[in-house]
Amino acid sequence: MTVIITTTTSLKQAHQDYIAHLRARGNEITNYECPDCGGVIETQAAPDGESWGMLSTCPLCAGLHMQFTNGSSAHGVALPIRGNDYDGNLEGGTNVNAPQCNP
Repeated sequence: MTVIITTTTSLKQAHQDYIAHLRARGNEITNYECPDCGGVIETQAAPDGESWGMLSTCPLCAGLHMQFTNGSSAHGVALPIRGNDYDGNLEGGTNVNAPQCNP
């Protein structure tokens, strides 16, 4: 199924339509918390024994994050570089949201 978002279809509504389509097909649905806004996001559960990882957009805040699904459990992980937090300097740039590494 391809979901096309138009100016009259919100990201949230497109996501709800997609989840309704998955449910109608009998797919198992699970949920996880958006790492940006804390909202609950529904997603398709992975088949038993499979793990999925994908770039995902929150239908509530439009935040971009990584989504990891392992069977019927899922979680989101914030990207280390987002929006204006990145100062543009690839050599030693500062990102206020990224975890600090101390080698």
